[in-house]
Amino acid sequence: MRKLLSALGVLSLASTPVTTIISCKPKANSTNNNDPFEDNELNNLPVQIRRMVTNTDFITKLILLGRHENLNYNINEILSMYITPVSTAQWLPFSYSVTGDGTHGTVKGKQYAIDLGKYINGFLDNMTNLRAIDASYNGYGGTYASYVMGMYGDDFYRNFIKNKMFSDFSDKNGDVTKPLGYNAGAGLQLSDDINRRNLAWGIQDTGALTNYLLNNGFHGGNPQGIGASPGPSSAPKGTTNYDGYLFYNSHLFNPDKNSATIGDGQKINDILKPQNLKVAQDSKNYGVTLTDLSGNYVLPENQPYFGSMQSFITQQGGSLNRASKINQYLSLVKNFTESVTGATYGTTLISQMFPMVENTQSHEGFLLFGMFAAAVGEVLKEMGDINKYPQYKDLGLSDSSFQTTVQNYLDAMKTAGTKMMGSYNDSTSWVTQLLSPSVGITIPKFMDNNADVFGKLNLLINQLKTISQGWNQTQQDKFSLDLIGYQENGTPKGFLATKFYNLISLVQPTLASSFFNKDFVASLNVLKLLSGLGTTAKALSDSKDQILALGKKFDGQQYGQLSNTDRMYIASQLGNDNGKYQPGSLFKVLSDSFTNPQADAYDAMAKIFYNSNAPFQTMVGDQMKDVHDKFLVNAIANDNWNISNVKVKGDSSAIGSTMSYTMDYTGLGDPTVSLYKKAQPKIGDDFNPYQQGSTAKPLVAGSNEDYIKYDGLGNFQDYQKVHHRYEVTWKNISDSPDNPYWVIVGINNFDLASGKPEQFYNIY
Repeated sequence: MRKLLSALGVLSLASTPVTTIISCKPKANSTNNNDPFEDNELNNLPVQIRRMVTNTDFITKLILLGRHENLNYNINEILSMYITPVSTAQWLPFSYSVTGDGTHGTVKGKQYAIDLGKYINGFLDNMTNLRAIDASYNGYGGTYASYVMGMYGDDFYRNFIKNKMFSDFSDKNGDVTKPLGYNAGAGLQLSDDINRRNLAWGIQDTGALTNYLLNNGFHGGNPQGIGASPGPSSAPKGTTNYDGYLFYNSHLFNPDKNSATIGDGQKINDILKPQNLKVAQDSKNYGVTLTDLSGNYVLPENQPYFGSMQSFITQQGGSLNRASKINQYLSLVKNFTESVTGATYGTTLISQMFPMVENTQSHEGFLLFGMFAAAVGEVLKEMGDINKYPQYKDLGLSDSSFQTTVQNYLDAMKTAGTKMMGSYNDSTSWVTQLLSPSVGITIPKFMDNNADVFGKLNLLINQLKTISQGWNQTQQDKFSLDLIGYQENGTPKGFLATKFYNLISLVQPTLASSFFNKDFVASLNVLKLLSGLGTTAKALSDSKDQILALGKKFDGQQYGQLSNTDRMYIASQLGNDNGKYQPGSLFKVLSDSFTNPQADAYDAMAKIFYNSNAPFQTMVGDQMKDVHDKFLVNAIANDNWNISNVKVKGDSSAIGSTMSYTMDYTGLGDPTVSLYKKAQPKIGDDFNPYQQGSTAKPLVAGSNEDYIKYDGLGNFQDYQKVHHRYEVTWKNISDSPDNPYWVIVGINNFDLASGKPEQFYNIY
């Protein structure tokens, strides 16, 4: 994570260092107009400071919520869902809509648009190094708490910036340059700073019964062990850091999948058998049953299951994975405004939609654009064949000059597609790349020829606009509805629907049915949408020299390997000037299409992406209701959190800059947890927080009963209101102003159940 949040590197503070101490106004001063899912008290902060806080607080909340006393899930797997660039196993949508039910300050029946991407997309950018190590990484690079919580010394993180990879795993022989999930944390030294060293709880000491199970021999999965994940997964190819606690929650909920086929170890029950213990899935309650070998319950009061919260989250992350990958674009396009902040989203969006640099496994946007652009030409050719489709004769699409332009464009598309992909037939070639992507999918490789594919596409659209000026409303409606097409009872009608409805249905049926809904298609101004396509094509064609130069400059590199300066340079070459976009540039054209109501394509884009009934919104809305109600509302409901005592020293890229704040949490927590208030356990710098090996035990000695009371059972069905306070400090520990690296360097925990703060600690 080379730049902790784009907002902390590119979009946040001016270059002038600041030292600020601000106490936010209490929530009692909030008005009914405030968004119930925003930290409204931060509105009183100066905008630069607010950006720094709001772009760290969601990740901070995910970490704090995972603690035993709160939602009680092991945090590594949940962090991986959100801040691994392409989590091929599990991923939750960033954007969704929720209907207010009168709780948490919502108005009953009112629709609320939730956009977590504005907090997360910067982290996604930061973690691209995890998969930039090796093109065969296949997205199987997880995010451990140690990558965000600064428990190790500065060199651990600074070497990541230099080497594009962490050194916490190795192959069987100890080679950390080709990690295969072995020897987790071996040989690493924790930080000399005791406050940072105390953060070692982040790896193992979160989640239901983690210390109890560790005491009985179970410390997570096995090297390369991803098979227990509920998401679409396969054995990782090439380098990976998958091991131990990365899929801890999934391994517990799917114990029968935890076999030798997913790594080098035993099944969970083989490990627990000598302790007279056995686990099994309780799918009805999202829990894990724990019994002795005779089938008798061993938990207090004969509680049959544990861990329903962590199991629920990981199961939902698996089932919503593909929808989430598509859903990520919602936040990017919605926030691509003409501003310093918007430029950061635009840089990320363009890296995926029009990648100037290899961006393995995050170039689906480009493939979808190419598929649509190619299919438009193919459809216009078909509609111009009046012998086959006489119903379109009155549209004038059979005009010989126009059809020559169409064919020239299709020929150019074949030339460019062949150059980039190696072979090209038609728009289905883009689909093939979507299903089985290859390397080299970049705009420079697509444009490095004399075909002028985008110039010809722009010419085609301009001629279509001229032809369509003579159409009446009935002709316009016929053209639009038939070009896009729709489905009736699952049967596609029209051109694009016939080409792609069944394919999209296989991947995301809800999206297919809502997008190819006849009434929805009829509501789109397709001619203006195509006008936007032509404008985008012109911007690409006009920028060909800059695009080819960028391709040459960064040839052989991965987007995740680029520094902040490199990314800002790419943005500047495509029209960004510190948040102001040059007229006609790719930045300006795309930003306007997505966010400027005066742009031709905006209305269609809003209907497709943003509106509450937009296909990309309804795709996940119903599926996210349970996730929101059981999990995310605890992280984002304004009345669950209060942030105060904000202190910032330095700016976002200055070496040694710090930021701290106090967070009060009054949401739900686990009542079965017993807080450890004796004293801070002493941790040596050689302590391995990954807790690997047969002799691994909790740092604080205790009995099984002690660990059950400390860990808690983690069942959301039993959660109650709590009041905990956390003092959190972040610091930029990088030694490079060009690559700031912010990590948490301190968390102090306080219980306010008695009304007076009482500090409590972890046992690791």
